[in-house]
Amino acid sequence: MASPMLDKAEILADLANLLTYCLNMGIGEGEEDGDSETWIQEVEELIYHYRYRR
Repeated sequence: MASPMLDKAEILADLANLLTYCLNMGIGEGEEDGDSETWIQEVEELIYHYRYRR
């Protein structure tokens, strides 16, 4: 079992990657429908990963 601090570090890294992805994709700046759907899928996968991997 991983330590709680490692889990927190992994979560922070995932959130940082998601934020970087959003900024690179220009989320909220007139993105294409496919881009916003991809972004939504990324968020859903991140939430699922966080909630159910324990």
